[in-house]
Amino acid sequence: MTQLSYRERVFRTFSFQTVDKVAFDLMENTVWPEISAYFSKAHGLNSVDEILDFLDCDFRWIFALSPFSQPVAGRDHFSDNQSQGLLADIDDVNQLDRLFNPNPDHRIIPDFRQFSDRYPHHARIFAPLWMPAFYNCCMDFGMETALCYLMTQPELIQAYVEKHSECTLSVLKHALEQGAAKYCDFYWIGDDFASETTLLMHPDIWRQIFKPSISKQVKLAREAGLMVLFHSCGAVSDVYEDFIEMGIQAHCGVQTSAYNMSIEQLASGYGGRFVVYGGVDAQTTLIQEQPAGVMDAVQRNMLAFEPYGGYVVSNAHHTLSDLPGENLVAMAKGAGRI
Repeated sequence: MTQLSYRERVFRTFSFQTVDKVAFDLMENTVWPEISAYFSKAHGLNSVDEILDFLDCDFRWIFALSPFSQPVAGRDHFSDNQSQGLLADIDDVNQLDRLFNPNPDHRIIPDFRQFSDRYPHHARIFAPLWMPAFYNCCMDFGMETALCYLMTQPELIQAYVEKHSECTLSVLKHALEQGAAKYCDFYWIGDDFASETTLLMHPDIWRQIFKPSISKQVKLAREAGLMVLFHSCGAVSDVYEDFIEMGIQAHCGVQTSAYNMSIEQLASGYGGRFVVYGGVDAQTTLIQEQPAGVMDAVQRNMLAFEPYGGYVVSNAHHTLSDLPGENLVAMAKGAGRI
């Protein structure tokens, strides 16, 4: 097969078509300090672009910015710089209205045209930073309180999520007005609502309270012409069919060590319908294995999806200080990219 460009390879992957080689990425193009030091010392690479080029990544990511570079209590809240536990002492919607008024202007939209001009041949992803409804709900109410309120005062959590949704939709609308769909190919969103064994709530509760907010973002992005990636850690396969029904095209950051998330289960259940973007586990494979073992794991993943297409080799997560840099190189080698 004729060699494809980066974007052609990605578009064919997301259409479940044959590709010249498997699509490949370093999750979110994130190079953390320990990995940066490794590539500088071992390969003489001293910038993120040099590392991404060396690994032969098909994607380039652009992020919205936050004006709160030093957030209170270590958290960059999606809408403001309030500290953790902002809503810990409230118990009704009136108090919520007084304290929780997220501001979409607290996301600085990047220059999409400049980004496109810089990476004309790569698939381009816009990520508005971390704007998860359930995760932020747990941060603002406290996790135990948030989970209890889901059962005892669902109207309060519903009101929180609706306010959250209004803000996230405004951020996306501002990005579209400034050219996100014209200059990018993908919109990335996410939320963490699962442990490594199960969802943290019954799927029907997730569908009732959190799914509508996600659906609105997906609908707006898809109608504008963007493909949609969704990140969630843990065992989320119980709602994969919901992802597909909403129009999400890929799960990004797939944790294959989680329950019912083995690569073979995902391939047999969703191959040809839903793109698995990740699957090189960052808690097991990339930490525990030697480079040869990492290459074997990548090959196993590729083999599982070979009959279906729709697989992107990528690390399942990042910013792990004990992840050896040589294992990221092995991941790329296993994918035939180095």
